[in-house]
Amino acid sequence: MIKKEDFKVIKSDIVYDHYLKIRRDIIKSPNGKIVDYNYVDSFDAVLLLPILDNHIIMLRQYRYPLRKIIYDLPAGGVSFGETTEEAAEKELKEETGYITNSLQFVHSFYHAPGTMASIVHTFVAKDLEKGKQNLEETEFCEVVYVSISKFEELITDNIVEATIPAAYFIAKEKQLI
Repeated sequence: MIKKEDFKVIKSDIVYDHYLKIRRDIIKSPNGKIVDYNYVDSFDAVLLLPILDNHIIMLRQYRYPLRKIIYDLPAGGVSFGETTEEAAEKELKEETGYITNSLQFVHSFYHAPGTMASIVHTFVAKDLEKGKQNLEETEFCEVVYVSISKFEELITDNIVEATIPAAYFIAKEKQLI
């Protein structure tokens, strides 16, 4: 049986530190081999399912690393000293302009455990009030309202990012949607 203790860190360096940290670790694996392991040492994140009049508020946005426009949910990083609830409310307001009066925790999961050391905390946001969108300079998106049936089609047609179906179906199972 593999145990955490079977992996020994010989050396650990941060090789890039700007918006994200990229770490390079030299480890001794359980079979005795020395392995060079690179990964993103990232902050935790939040992902929201905002519900308004039986529609899910989504973002149609350009994602530079993909070089394409995708449908996504409001999401963002959790800053140092900030709770996940505070981060969720902040991201919802910044990206959609909406303020929530009912934020319900859904689930937390690892986003990409082979390449990132971060957890995504998901929430359902209801009882929404319209405010003003306040995007960061690297964000280019528009708010779209998608019916729940159309949203499920986007999932089936693989139009949305992988964490979205997980958050949606767990929230649905918990009867939050």
